[in-house]
This record gives sequence, structure tokens and C-alpha cells, in this order.
Amino acid sequence: MIKKTPFKLASPELLSQNTTRLFLMLISVFGLACLFNPQIFLSFNNLQSMSKQLPEYGVMSIAMALAMIAGGIDLSLVANANLTAVLAAMILKAQPTGNDVTDILLACVVALACGTIFGMAGGSLIAFFSIPPMLATLGMQQLLRGASVVITGGRAVSSLPLAYSKFGNTNLFGRIPYLFVLFLVVAAAAAVVLSKTKYGVRLYMMGTNRTAARYAGIISSSVIVTTHAIAGLLAAVAGLIFTVRFNSAKPDNGISYTLQCILVAVLGGVNPKGGHGSIGGVVLAVFILQVLSSALNTFEALSSFYRDLLWGGALIVILIVTMLLDNRNERRLIASLK
Repeated sequence: MIKKTPFKLASPELLSQNTTRLFLMLISVFGLACLFNPQIFLSFNNLQSMSKQLPEYGVMSIAMALAMIAGGIDLSLVANANLTAVLAAMILKAQPTGNDVTDILLACVVALACGTIFGMAGGSLIAFFSIPPMLATLGMQQLLRGASVVITGGRAVSSLPLAYSKFGNTNLFGRIPYLFVLFLVVAAAAAVVLSKTKYGVRLYMMGTNRTAARYAGIISSSVIVTTHAIAGLLAAVAGLIFTVRFNSAKPDNGISYTLQCILVAVLGGVNPKGGHGSIGGVVLAVFILQVLSSALNTFEALSSFYRDLLWGGALIVILIVTMLLDNRNERRLIASLK
């Protein structure tokens, strides 16, 4: 009699295959972009602009990936980012000068703390009230977006202190934007948390099989609240990136980013059912999406209105392929256990 395990985490071999596939995809997309419009796409200004743009949704894509690995989703990330950005901007505007380091740190700390609290609130709805993640985070999305509109009256909070926005326009060694470095630091930290901590192991186990994880002594409510708290924290980081880049904050920044974050997570190998995915895959997917977006921008005749259509179509195709691959892997696993 063969002993069957209650759950099976993603093997390093599968993760390696996914990383290789994404890397080849990135090279292919980059090569095609260079082939069609090399003078514009390969210009230094365009490459630097790409590295400034991707941290905005890249950080939120990591947050979305964490929620999806847990077997859920977080639709409130963009609203969370905008509200925390508005709060930080209003704190800076309320200070006499706003250029003092203490004022800037206060605004950032308040934003990060509020983002974490908002994320915990959404996670608590899921963990303690058994509300489906989609509905719980959708409700939080409307609540946070409504709060942003009420606080600002629907208007942008602009003309922030130049000392605050200077970080977003400063480059390491004069070439690499600090915001891009920040994204890499966040990605590295998330990867370490998932691969080197007990929380990471529990997250994967719970996403793979919540019932089996419960019998293994894992408290699912604690994992869910922690996951959404981290996602809220990362959303606040993205909100601060918004304000740094544009020197302003408003309730409707990055409305399309929710779809893009889901697309990035799924393209990066995160299983919508939970329990599978890696931060490395998500980072590669962020690069692929940014290269594709920037390549489309080089064609003046192509309207930007087609972009959401492209992202939606790509998401459907990727979901279909993901489901087919999952079914094939499941059949192989069942065959190997017989």
C-alpha cells in the first residue's frame, strides 16, 4: 500500500521550468521590440523610463501574488495605494515647510502603517467572517476609494515638497533610478520571506490544501491576516512611489493596475487556485509586461485604448494555458501515486 501525502508543494523542477520559460519569453519580447523599432526602444531615455514605470505596479504585483498563493485575491490594492498616498500627501502639505526629513519620515510611516491596517481589515473579513476573498477585498476597494474621494473632494493633492519628490527623479550612478532599486529590494525581501521563513512554508501549504494544512497545525486565519497585512504594506509602498514620481496624489491613480497585477501574477506562474508561484517568476513577468507596454508605445498609430483589450485577452489565454498545464500535472501526479 502506497502512502499518499495530503498535499504536495511545487517542486524545484517545476519552478525552474517556469523561470526558464519566462526568461525565454522576456528575451523574445525584447528582441521583437528591438527588431520593429530599435532607434526609439533601445534609446537610453526609453530604457530609463521603463525602469521608472515598472515599480508602480511591480510592487503591487508582488502583493497580489502573495494573496493568490494563499488561494485568494486582493482587489483593494490600488485603492489602498491611493488612499495611503493621499494621507501622506496631506501630512506633507500640512507641515510648515514639508522639506524637513522628519516631516517626510512621518508621512511615510503613517502611510505604511495605514496600508498595513487596511490590509489586515480585509484579511480579517476573510479569516474571521468567512467572506470570499473576492467579495471582501472588493468591498474594501469601494470603502477605501470612497474615503479617498471624501478626503480630497475628488481632486488631486499636488505641489508637494520638492525634497520628497527628489528621490523619484534621482538615479544611482546617474543612470539607474532609485525607484527601480527599491523594487528589486522589495522583490528580494519577499522572496526571502517566502523561501526562508516558517510563514512562507505555511502560506504555500495552506494555499495547496487548506484542510490538510489545518490538520498539520497551521492556523489559517493567522496566515490569511498576515498575508493581507503584508499586501497592504506593499500597496502603501506603491502609493508612496506614485506620489514620489508625480509629486501628487489622487483617488483614481492607476485604475487599470488591478487587472495588470493579476495578469503579472498569473503570467509569473502563480496558480489562481493557490499554493504555487514564486517571486522570481513575478519579477520576470513584470519585466515582460513593461517591455511589451513600452514597445506598444513606440507605435504612434496604435491607440493606448487598445491596451486594456490586449491585457484582458492575454489574461484569458494565460488562464486557459495554466488550467491545461495544471490538469496535465495533476494527472501525472495521480499516475505516479498508483
